[in-house]
Amino acid sequence: ARRYVPDADYKPTPRWWAFELKFGPYKPDIDSEFGDNGPYSTIFGDGVKLMTQATLDVQFLKLHGSLGIGGTFGYFRAKGAALSEDGTESGDDTSLNIMPFILQLIYRWDYAAQRRRFPLVPYVRFGLVYAVWWINDGNGDTAEISPGNKAHGGTWGYQLNIGLAFMLDVLEPGAAKHLDMELGINHSYLFVEFVHNSINDFGHENSWQLGMKYSLLAGLTLEF
Repeated sequence: ARRYVPDADYKPTPRWWAFELKFGPYKPDIDSEFGDNGPYSTIFGDGVKLMTQATLDVQFLKLHGSLGIGGTFGYFRAKGAALSEDGTESGDDTSLNIMPFILQLIYRWDYAAQRRRFPLVPYVRFGLVYAVWWINDGNGDTAEISPGNKAHGGTWGYQLNIGLAFMLDVLEPGAAKHLDMELGINHSYLFVEFVHNSINDFGHENSWQLGMKYSLLAGLTLEF
């Protein structure tokens, strides 16, 4: 009874922002430029690691769907055994860290969800990526490629996300109304999205491919 809110008494709060937290498998395509026995697989193995991302966007246009612009921050880390100059394992650990920053334009077709409570919302994102990367040695310091030349840098690229979100409000409408009235969270979603990115300074010959051609991310969205 406490959760029941009559429709006549419920007035949705303004909806401007969306926050996402998402996770998925990731393996940068560094070895695609080297063929068999590339440096990434040799040091870090063939398995995929975890990519974590957080996104905040503002929905500045709401007509037949919503159009927004937002930023994404991510973090990826792969750990392996460092190699000596002759190519054998040195006994020390090393790690590759990638931190992508993404500026994206987002379109969500949420018209049916807002007007008819149809729970599925398809969406698409496209944006510019700048990935900061660095390699740590066994002491946790930034490794050196050569004396005085640190192993760190930044790489440009692009990313495309195509996703489908499920509106959780339809499972507990009363709880969703209370969440909006008390905290200003209009809607919550679970989602999964297909991701394609290319992070190699747009094909520059001296740049690694830090992107992954195809991957998946899944997570939670809160609109407020």
